[in-house]
Amino acid sequence: MSVEEFNLLVCRELSISLRERGWRTVIAREGDEILDLISKEVPQSLSIGVPGSLTIRQLGLIEKLERNGYHVIEHWRDPEKADVLRRKEVYADVFLTSVNAASLTGELVILDYCGNRSGGSLIARKVYYLVSANKIEKDLDSALRRAWWKATGINALRFKISPEKLTRVTVILHGPPKLVDGTVILIPKEFGF
Repeated sequence: MSVEEFNLLVCRELSISLRERGWRTVIAREGDEILDLISKEVPQSLSIGVPGSLTIRQLGLIEKLERNGYHVIEHWRDPEKADVLRRKEVYADVFLTSVNAASLTGELVILDYCGNRSGGSLIARKVYYLVSANKIEKDLDSALRRAWWKATGINALRFKISPEKLTRVTVILHGPPKLVDGTVILIPKEFGF
């Protein structure tokens, strides 16, 4: 069995748990498959907010969406207007984010510093939550440890800030928020951290 075959099995197992908790799930291997899904469900007239997600950038989704006529709001593009853009991301018509960890028992974990990733994932009308295989753990405790240790640790190094100061918000989604049309996109490859 190859690593990708194993990752696919893990994604399928997580998909079952997520569906039992009320989520809609899709398995997609590449950015083009995710773009196809979004293109079928989201009119080009709607804006798409994207928080600081390395996974989304590694998949090339921002460029792919813009090339297909979507208005993408993301704060990395203009550091001088980053705080204003973070608020606009949250209130976009659609929110595209990645999670920091997921458990095979069906919980999604999102860590945040500014509040835009957590806020958008909870209140946007339509949200796509990306979960790559390297972020999947066996249970909620393991997922939280992974998020706090790995995701926060690497980001703390990137931003030259202590891990304790970096994580100000921790969101655990036990199911889709009531007012959110949420889809979890499972990726049987490793992206982000």
